[in-house]
Amino acid sequence: MLQQTLKEHESISFVSAGYKMLIPTSFVSMGEKVTQEAFKWAVSFPPLIKFASLIGRIMDDIVVRTTLIFILK
Repeated sequence: MLQQTLKEHESISFVSAGYKMLIPTSFVSMGEKVTQEAFKWAVSFPPLIKFASLIGRIMDDIVVRTTLIFILK
């Protein structure tokens, strides 16, 4: 298995976590309540969304790994 550096893993995991698009999409569904400035902020992938993506992805990775360990026993 190919070992990745943390930076390589981050570049892939942030995109695959889905949070990067979930937040702006949520803002769009709120209609007129959200300003254009707030939407631009969300689309810029600020640290808050970046770290939410990281936490979500790490939680997913932990669940997959523990599930695989349980199945392979």
